[in-house]
Amino acid sequence: EVRKKLKEVGQNGIKDYPWRSAQNLYELLIAELLLKRTTRKAALRAYVTLLERWPTAEDLAQAEEKDLWSAIRETGLRGRTTTLKNVAFVMARTGNERQGKELLGILSNIPGVGPYALDSVRLHWFKDRTLPLDSSIQRVLWRVFCGKNPPKRNPYEDKPLIKISRRLVASCEKEDLRLVHYGALDIAWNYCRSKPLCVVCPLESECSWKNSMGCEI
Repeated sequence: EVRKKLKEVGQNGIKDYPWRSAQNLYELLIAELLLKRTTRKAALRAYVTLLERWPTAEDLAQAEEKDLWSAIRETGLRGRTTTLKNVAFVMARTGNERQGKELLGILSNIPGVGPYALDSVRLHWFKDRTLPLDSSIQRVLWRVFCGKNPPKRNPYEDKPLIKISRRLVASCEKEDLRLVHYGALDIAWNYCRSKPLCVVCPLESECSWKNSMGCEI
């Protein structure tokens, strides 16, 4: 039932963010890098501005960092400009015809490109069976399945979270995973905040946090 509701929430939220209908790998990567440690609203405005000015990797690779920073300043993290430039340079150099999964290995060596962004690309572009893990996903899955707040730990080092995510992935049809991921993000952003809005959350009836239950991992 959790999987079904996450899928429904994700389906309803596709239209809210243009990167969920990204036309190419460049657009998807730009979104993932802009979303890191900022608000979705700030990322949305920066995403639209950036792609209007630099619509291709080749364009962004040639951009002046001061101009790029001016376009994305609202998202914070000045170092983000260098990461975006480096990613664009790699993508422009490799060319679209060579942007298969081997590109992920190259990108993983760029400072600022973390496992969440890479897993998002694996899921949403290459259609792999994986669930990207960040603090938002961590918070939702811990509360829903364990009835408690997550530990202050890197999600990729959180063994109980990894176990929960693997069970969730295994229960999903491959084509549904993308929507389940979107749904978990939307639950985190709209309802499962630091002060959760449980009474209006679509997962209210299934949530261990709301129902004061708990679970053993």
